[in-house]
Amino acid sequence: MYSLVEQPLKRMKRLGLEDRERIIILVLISVFLVLISLSLADLAPFTLANEDLDNARGILEGVGVEGLSAIFAIVISLTLMAVQFASQQYTHRIMDLHIKSLIFWSVVVIYLSSLLYNIFMLGRLSEPIESRYIEVSMLLTTLCFIMLIPYFFITMVRLRPETVISNLLTKLDEQYLNSIKGLLTEGERGIPSEADKLLPITEIIEKSIGTGDRGSARFGIEVIFTRYMAHLSTENEAYVSPYFLGHILGIGREAIIEADDDSMVQVLAIFGKAGTHAITHKMDFTTKLVLENISIIGFKVLKDYDVATQQMIDSLQSMLRAQMSVEGCSDELRARIFTLYQDAADALITLEKYRLVKYLVNSFAGLIDIMVETKHYDEIERTGELLERVGVHAVNLDLRDIIHQSVHLLHRIGISAAKNKLVWYTPQAPVTIAERIIDHLLKIEGNTLRYRAKSKEYDTMINEIEYARKDIEKYLEKGTDFSDLWR
Repeated sequence: MYSLVEQPLKRMKRLGLEDRERIIILVLISVFLVLISLSLADLAPFTLANEDLDNARGILEGVGVEGLSAIFAIVISLTLMAVQFASQQYTHRIMDLHIKSLIFWSVVVIYLSSLLYNIFMLGRLSEPIESRYIEVSMLLTTLCFIMLIPYFFITMVRLRPETVISNLLTKLDEQYLNSIKGLLTEGERGIPSEADKLLPITEIIEKSIGTGDRGSARFGIEVIFTRYMAHLSTENEAYVSPYFLGHILGIGREAIIEADDDSMVQVLAIFGKAGTHAITHKMDFTTKLVLENISIIGFKVLKDYDVATQQMIDSLQSMLRAQMSVEGCSDELRARIFTLYQDAADALITLEKYRLVKYLVNSFAGLIDIMVETKHYDEIERTGELLERVGVHAVNLDLRDIIHQSVHLLHRIGISAAKNKLVWYTPQAPVTIAERIIDHLLKIEGNTLRYRAKSKEYDTMINEIEYARKDIEKYLEKGTDFSDLWR
């Protein structure tokens, strides 16, 4: 018995607001049409009115005309005020959606029909009284009152930003995206504001960010990304990616203006997901656009928003991981990713955000094994250069934790490269990866030696670098198994 009730309820939850609105209205009107038909045919199993003239006049005039008129005016005025307020708060299109809704016109038609019926019957009222026509008036009045329940409920739901966004998003279909193809140039948005169907959605999200409504903002950003992913393909990325990513970039800028770190994090996370997807499906144009957007948003959050900065690093890490899983990835894209890493590291050191520098360096820890296993020599070399660069900066600033971290990761890469006998056959000459790692360690050591006299702590760092260098050299010479190092 429970399952018989549960299944219809689940199906109702899956229905959209407009579907539920349509069902509720049809059910209510159908029920009352049946009751009115039974009453007119003298087949109703109930009696609602008698044949008293004064009683009939009271029903038709007091309730049917004066009562309904007053209630109708109040209901329409209050709801339109609420709709107008929501329109000013988010977007003027909320008013359009409400005015065009089925529930609004159903209430208007039912109330006006009931009023006209009562006025007509009041004008023809005379003895003998036919009670069935009075019963119809009472049934219509009851329908008017009952309709207010779904009307208020559905109107309040429709005024929510989430509902408006979902409604507007249905207009972003394949046909519309194809229609804007000619209006977009590569990397630029050239759609007039009145024709841009995504613009009202981003307006709602930006206003939600401004008012502190993070729930609506998060919902809106996520559904835009979902719709973007649903339509993105290799054939249409040249105009679909600039369109969607341009709007998401605008949301990110608004989040920075309003100091909404939650939205900043979400935007940067979406860029990471979009970039990972683009790399996996070899959409170079989209990948370049994503990296540009990460640069625009990411470097504006470095100073004040640590969580957003961490998300930028995570996004770059996921893109780099994806890049290593795809054969034939563009050298230009690889260079751009590492350039962003280097620029971020330099900026964080300048801003004295040393905890985030450690976070950035540590983001490579999970990628080392992948680089070695898949023999991505260029990535290994660029990682070594980055760790050397950070290590040298750390020596100059006496950041011993970061020096240790950089040396430790170089040690890991060197041992793993030596163990797997990695040799990079470049056009100039073969390069033994382990030896290149030793070169990076020596450069950090050389810089450290200059500060040796300042503190005995530098002797400890030099000893650590020497141990790492000799460890790698010993493995290169003897091929000893250093598996204990990873335990």
